Amino acid sequence: MPDRCGQSPRTPDIPPTGPRPAHGPAPCPDPAPPSTHPRPPPERSGPAWPSPPAARNSPPFRIRSVNGKHRLDLHDDRLIAFFRERHICTLTTVRPDGTPHTVPVGATLDAGTVRVITSSTSAKARHIAHAGDAGLPVAVTQVDGRRWATVEGRAVIKADAASISDAERRYTTRYQPPRPNPNRVVIEITATRALGNLPT
Repeated sequence: MPDRCGQSPRTPDIPPTGPRPAHGPAPCPDPAPPSTHPRPPPERSGPAWPSPPAARNSPPFRIRSVNGKHRLDLHDDRLIAFFRERHICTLTTVRPDGTPHTVPVGATLDAGTVRVITSSTSAKARHIAHAGDAGLPVAVTQVDGRRWATVEGRAVIKADAASISDAERRYTTRYQPPRPNPNRVVIEITATRALGNLPT
């Protein structure tokens, strides 16, 4: 039975240690310091730790250096064929304050020139018009799964009837006939560089 100090009685053949006071009962020993050893994990019926996730069959998606395999020739057959497929693109322009502006567009690529039809009142058209005859640096990007391509260049606004009719014809070939728009203009981009991941 535990004594007044909460300890089990000593066996007769083990004498107590330390001096004994002259009167009264022996003082209670200092409590033992807490253990610094971590407790073992509780037992469980399943595995001790969660199992690692199952390996995926498909290879990981990685973007390699732009200075390596992602440089494309502007007349690469893969690039031209990719831009003949029916995909929506994005066009990135630069606002007058220097911040980027990216919107979805329909675009066509032919002989190193990208064309986008739009309204003259659109933000992208106004950004390019603000740059004047020198044009504005822009980028057109198209993505389809792991395949992607970006064409960079300088853009100007074409508002003459011949340029608009030509751009509408190209747009119809790739997508569908565009809706009537009396304020339509053409964003004409002279391509200077192409990047992408287009497997052969």
